[in-house]
Amino acid sequence: MFEEIKNKVKKIIKDRNVEEINNNTDSKNIGIYMIYIDNFNDDKVIPIYIGQTGYGKNRNFQNRYKEHLQEIMALNRLEYNYYKELLLDNFYDGHYKSCKIFQYMVDHNCTLKDFRMIVLEKIDGNSDNIQELLDKKEQKYFTEFLPAFFGFNQVNTVVEANKEFFANFNNLEGFVASDKLLNYELDDCENFIKYFGYGYTKFNYYHCYPKTYTVGENSKKIEYELRDKKQLLKIQEI
Repeated sequence: MFEEIKNKVKKIIKDRNVEEINNNTDSKNIGIYMIYIDNFNDDKVIPIYIGQTGYGKNRNFQNRYKEHLQEIMALNRLEYNYYKELLLDNFYDGHYKSCKIFQYMVDHNCTLKDFRMIVLEKIDGNSDNIQELLDKKEQKYFTEFLPAFFGFNQVNTVVEANKEFFANFNNLEGFVASDKLLNYELDDCENFIKYFGYGYTKFNYYHCYPKTYTVGENSKKIEYELRDKKQLLKIQEI
């Protein structure tokens, strides 16, 4: 699966019709994009990040490129010890993807010239339910490229859990995780087991992944199932 996805990514990058976003472009379109580091010599990491523009004022491919690039440049100015503190002690406001990208660039002697972004899919800004459409398209590429396990993305469970937490911030006592979050949890557990030695999967599990939460009527059944899977992860690490 790792080599298959890596080859698929490299094929997309080489496609003459693919649109690249850089400092010389001015794309006002919205949709799904891929950031990649132009160095695929690692046998455990596929250096990609899949993202969406969101929509609204200043939400487009060009501005997302600038935001990502500025985050990397900001990390480049830090002393190593402070950077390590940001990455491991959760001071960086959840922007682990920037730290992962930066660390990969350092480990593989890359420069900012190797930091690239291409458009995977454009979405009509006049479409109904734009955010829902963006989320659906993004998930399609998450499933296709597994960037949370081979690349720089965060796992779905963490992203969705944060969304639901803040949406229910004023009523946390009655908060019950959605079926969507539960399904993400189950899928992520399967992928943690399969790909624990790849990408930043191990880092995501130990530093970001929520270990417990309420999952509704089937909480006992799911709790035991996830506990068994998490135990397998611990055994696999040993």
